[in-house]
Amino acid sequence: MNETNHQAQQEAPCRDALTGLYNHREFNQRLTVEFDRCKRYGRVFSMLMLDIDGFGAVNGNYGYIAGNRILRGVADIIRTTTRSPALVARYGGEKFAVILPETGRSGACVAAQRILAAISGHTFGVEHRQALTVSVSIGLAGFPDDANSGERLIVAADLALYDAKRAGRNCVRSFDPEQSMENRQLSES
Repeated sequence: MNETNHQAQQEAPCRDALTGLYNHREFNQRLTVEFDRCKRYGRVFSMLMLDIDGFGAVNGNYGYIAGNRILRGVADIIRTTTRSPALVARYGGEKFAVILPETGRSGACVAAQRILAAISGHTFGVEHRQALTVSVSIGLAGFPDDANSGERLIVAADLALYDAKRAGRNCVRSFDPEQSMENRQLSES
């Protein structure tokens, strides 16, 4: 067995079968490592949570084969528009997550805008002679400003993502504790 095949076999349990990105479990493990590293050395990092806007309509109107093409295409765009050592994962369904080591809020915002523009500017082939464009909503949060644990960072990025959805989709929102608290209170009433 050559080295490339051996490495691929070792990484297979860490990868999402459809997109080839890291899977949810591997994302959580890597997030823990990154969080511990940044906490120990006083470093910063950011996280992006992305969700394909209106993805249910894609599956409903074009079928699951087209939906899978969109998921793979979006995954490829995220992977190619983020710079190493970023970690890109399929978080679940049509949701993706990106860990941006050594990246503060402004750098994360630049990365998020680059991803947003690349996805909204891409045309996906879904059926014979048919093409479709999609957009994403992106939430971002960072350590240490927005959270003091990996789990809370996920929550903060997720809240920012839903702020982006409420703002009209196809946009980026940073975690804002005040805005997120208002949204929580509205959803509880």
